[in-house]
Amino acid sequence: GLLPHGAVLVNSARGGLLDHAPLPELLRGGALGALALDVYDIEPIPADWALRDVPNVITTPHLAGATRQTAHRAAAITASEVGRFLRGEELAHLANRDVLAAGPP
Repeated sequence: GLLPHGAVLVNSARGGLLDHAPLPELLRGGALGALALDVYDIEPIPADWALRDVPNVITTPHLAGATRQTAHRAAAITASEVGRFLRGEELAHLANRDVLAAGPP
């Protein structure tokens, strides 16, 4: 491989950049010393995710880009989306249309 034995791998770019399938074996066997992920190949992460119980894995919820600028932008987008919703307009950043279409529980 391109990394030295026991290397620490950090991915905060894109989940699809890594082949996640061999990672549990590489981590358990020591070829990788540790793994830190801020992005994932599957979202939301399923309950049976192969890396969930690997002790030398650290995960964060997309916080690598958390800056004042991104916080202000997120607040502006949220305010804009609330306005669109209240006016009955289509939402620009809707992640799951099925949930919105289903209405309240």
